[in-house]
Amino acid sequence: MRKSYVFLYSDALGTYEEVKNFLDTCDDIQSWRNDLPHSFFFVSNATAGQLVVKVVEHFGNEHFSGPKGMFLIMPYDSLSTNGYLSNRSWSLLNEMQLPPKEIT
Repeated sequence: MRKSYVFLYSDALGTYEEVKNFLDTCDDIQSWRNDLPHSFFFVSNATAGQLVVKVVEHFGNEHFSGPKGMFLIMPYDSLSTNGYLSNRSWSLLNEMQLPPKEIT
């Protein structure tokens, strides 16, 4: 079932570009947005548990079985979430798709 997720990560997991590259290349992630440091919003058919496995596989560490940094993947719940984000981010989280960019 398609869901929106919030992904938070530490500096130790990877840089913005490294995490962005992961999101771009992960087959389980359909679209994503970034409005806040150390976080992404994305849409996926996978469960949070399945996505955690993908992150650990991608950002693994040869010294132990987990990733090299901390992270959290949580399903977005429109009934218990509020805040200030761009309209495009709210659209991705609530409608699971990005609206067309405005032409200026």
